Amino acid sequence: MSMMVSSGIEASEALENAMLLIDDRDMNRRIDSCRRQVIEGEPFAEALNEAKLLPPIYSRSLKMAYKSGAFDEAWKKISVRCTDEANATSENLVSVIEPVLIAVMAVLIGAILLTIMLPMMDIMSVLG
Repeated sequence: MSMMVSSGIEASEALENAMLLIDDRDMNRRIDSCRRQVIEGEPFAEALNEAKLLPPIYSRSLKMAYKSGAFDEAWKKISVRCTDEANATSENLVSVIEPVLIAVMAVLIGAILLTIMLPMMDIMSVLG
């Protein structure tokens, strides 16, 4: 959205393009609701807030930025914040999943080693 808005694309068209990029049905419904509200003449920031596309604080900052003429800059800041939040969430998820996977792999490797070593020990005890 930030790139489309800063390049001069209308809000309704930018929302329509965003719908093409997203596979989530619920999110597409919210985007479509927002797009319809914008087409009907509702201010973009208010339509975003009503459709619950962004947290209310971002919608309020967009509203203020629109009034002050810094709409593009506000979108860029929101884009950076959302990217940072997404990266932090994925890093947290990886930091939880990684130790679990290591523990599971250690148990599996240990089980494989036991299935190999126990019969070998029986063979060695019979021969020795």
